[in-house]
Amino acid sequence: MRFALEYVVGWEQLDEAIAKRIDWDEVQPDDFRFEAEYIWPAAEGGFRGLAIAEVGSAAALNSLLFHYGPVLVVRASPASDVLESIASYRDEQGGGD
Repeated sequence: MRFALEYVVGWEQLDEAIAKRIDWDEVQPDDFRFEAEYIWPAAEGGFRGLAIAEVGSAAALNSLLFHYGPVLVVRASPASDVLESIASYRDEQGGGD
């Protein structure tokens, strides 16, 4: 399943967040993979980020959250491919292709 992971990291936690991100490549579960990662300055200070991850189990997602702990404030939302979602919606509405 694909998740959009939105997060916030403050200046005080930035060095620790960087270290944890570098370490994550070594400790991540086999059923977790980042597809994309982006970061930008936050208006309130620090940084905001968005990562798209392919996650094979709830345990894999929890592993990421436990790894970062209080360093990041993370919101994880299930994400779907837009065109696949449109096709699914049309099928449910009886419209098909």
